[in-house]
Amino acid sequence: MFRHKRSKLTIGVILALILTIALAPVVVAQTPQPPPPDPPPEEATTTPAPPSGVGATPPPPGATPPPPGATATATPTGNGNGGNGGGMMAPAWPPPGLIVTHAATQVQLAPVNGGLQAYLIGSDGTGHSGPWIDSFSNLAQQHAGVATLWTGTNPGTGKSVTIYYLAAEKKLRISTYYPDTQYDTNKPYVFTVDSGHKVVHEQW
Repeated sequence: MFRHKRSKLTIGVILALILTIALAPVVVAQTPQPPPPDPPPEEATTTPAPPSGVGATPPPPGATPPPPGATATATPTGNGNGGNGGGMMAPAWPPPGLIVTHAATQVQLAPVNGGLQAYLIGSDGTGHSGPWIDSFSNLAQQHAGVATLWTGTNPGTGKSVTIYYLAAEKKLRISTYYPDTQYDTNKPYVFTVDSGHKVVHEQW
């Protein structure tokens, strides 16, 4: 009888221990925990924007702003091959007094310092500074017959450009090509200019 009571007591103790172990995580989970400390406030790192226009080079007084994609920065011209540019600066694009009225011109000309500044026109309409051509009076003193004043490549089309002085006619001849298309390859674009800036297209 005594042994039977001792077995019941042992079983009861074991059950109590198992129950205590099983309930321990639940009690811990239900115990309120203190909230974590707030993080320290961060310092503001925003840099104020500079005033409008700071860092940009202002255009010269009276200059016409360039269209999107146009080469507006003035670049020294003159090539030592005909015209004596002497480091002159080409005006901002588009310059005043353009003389070629043909809408699809591949070379544009503008009067600058007694001569003509050439602009090589890209397929997107962008003007790239080309050579400066001396005055007609100086060209007449420097050349007899047909003289090649400048030859180069239009960076906007990849096509060659040649500018001649025709002494007998006292004219410039500008010879180049349209950009290639699926319909035409190396289609000529040729015109002449006289001292009165009259433009006559020979091939266009």
